[in-house]
Amino acid sequence: MLLGFDLAEDGEIQDLRVIESQPRLVFDKSAMKFVGGFEFAMPEQDGNTVPVKNITFKVRFRLQ
Repeated sequence: MLLGFDLAEDGEIQDLRVIESQPRLVFDKSAMKFVGGFEFAMPEQDGNTVPVKNITFKVRFRLQ
């Protein structure tokens, strides 16, 4: 499953979206909840945090 999102200057996740999932719609909510709970160290430029656009993150589920 591939998720995409943007990060605001304060580190808040924005526009969290599913880009690709297989099987479709089965784990989408769980993956979005998982990634939505992350906290990020924000990049800085000239001592100020900067927003980041179009981040992709792959989530793999494995049944045991």
